[in-house]
Amino acid sequence: MQSTPPTPESWLPRRRKWSRLLEKIALGIEKPTNRLIGNYHLNPFYHTGVIALFLFIVVGLTGIYLYLFFQYGFEASYNAVQTRIEAPILARTVRAVHRYASDALVVTVLLHAFRTLFMENFRGPRRLAWLTGIFMTFILWLAGITGYWLIWDTRSQVINDHFVDFLQQVTPFADDYVFALTRARVTGNSWQLVFIGFLVHLGLFLIVAIFFWLHTRHLKRIRLFPPAVWMAGAGGVLVVIALLFPAGMLPIADAALLPSTVRLDPIYLYYLPVESWGWAGLLWAFMWAVTALVVALPWTKWRGRSAESTQPLVKVLNDKCTGCAKCANDCPYGALTMVERNDENSKFDMLAVADPSRCVGCGICVGSCDEFLAITLGDVAPDSTWE
Repeated sequence: MQSTPPTPESWLPRRRKWSRLLEKIALGIEKPTNRLIGNYHLNPFYHTGVIALFLFIVVGLTGIYLYLFFQYGFEASYNAVQTRIEAPILARTVRAVHRYASDALVVTVLLHAFRTLFMENFRGPRRLAWLTGIFMTFILWLAGITGYWLIWDTRSQVINDHFVDFLQQVTPFADDYVFALTRARVTGNSWQLVFIGFLVHLGLFLIVAIFFWLHTRHLKRIRLFPPAVWMAGAGGVLVVIALLFPAGMLPIADAALLPSTVRLDPIYLYYLPVESWGWAGLLWAFMWAVTALVVALPWTKWRGRSAESTQPLVKVLNDKCTGCAKCANDCPYGALTMVERNDENSKFDMLAVADPSRCVGCGICVGSCDEFLAITLGDVAPDSTWE
């Protein structure tokens, strides 16, 4: 009994019901956006990765500017923000841009992750990008919390109190930390603690930058910036919001008083009200369960088979390859390289060589070789794709 020859339809990965459902939700937003903008190339939902990088750069540049006015110490840091940053309109605006860009960064990263999730682009060579993206999101969240801690106001006091509770529950260092805080307040020599907090804040930012390199290292060509219209638009919106809604100041922290009402950032400090309500255990159990699930996704199997096993990989038909290098130039993942031929019977000098470990089965190379039909995916005859 002869088996049915493979067809181009077999190139399509086996999508799961849950990913198709998530895709329908996304398309319900993307399609109206395309109609509203009139050019799907400018749809921001297709550029969430590079928009996130743009916002990350904005956060870094505004952070450098704010550092010029910052001072170390509980009262010194608070007074520096109040008099040197919040008083002048330029510094006040830059501080607000720094805050709102940080919030927008997390939202954009989550949108980017959502798109990657429903497209199931987290297996095979994309596995490293998926895992580093999860880690970067966690580090960004920690960096945002430490940024709020640096201003010794009532918000910082609430963060600090919950941090002490965390240390008491999972580490033996709570007493040492409380002693260090108390000694710094009593002696007035608190600059070391604030300096350490700043180093942690800066270090987390640099760790994100390093992991961005890991996140994109599987790409041959990296697009660093979104379309100019979205850089100008995002930058303009951030400035307008910063002018209309400055970050403002809260009262200075006072260990003798409990803060009454504190404005909390819903992006970075969402967990604080839940902990006050006594639901902290449920929240963190849910967060860790979701994290464990998304980390395990690249290795999950459905109906006994992993999705990556259904994805055909690039194959070069050596006898048809002319060494034109179009496929190698077009492949965004570096899965094709050109080498010298050692076949004396061929009139061509170069040959395309495939690296299946870097191939994601996107099929771009098949379109590149439309003239010579020397590239295919899996066992499908390339001739059938052009019939």
